[in-house]
Amino acid sequence: MIEGNNTEQEFIILMKNDKSIIDTVLKKEQNKYNKPIVVEVEPLKGFYEAEEYHQDYLSKHPDGYCHIDLSLANEPLIDEAKIS
Repeated sequence: MIEGNNTEQEFIILMKNDKSIIDTVLKKEQNKYNKPIVVEVEPLKGFYEAEEYHQDYLSKHPDGYCHIDLSLANEPLIDEAKIS
């Protein structure tokens, strides 16, 4: 486990070529930052299907998550002007 703030970021490898794709994208994205991007890259160890009330959540709850404004879903998360 990676120690950090209050969240962990992880990529889950599902297919054989996922690792090389993830490594390529991380390397490209790392060029945008001065501090290292730190994530775990692990193969999927087990999968448990969620209960029915979690399936198709956004179809059942069209307003989305209470704290997320889905109208901003296509907006960039990073202000590119602030990165340089």
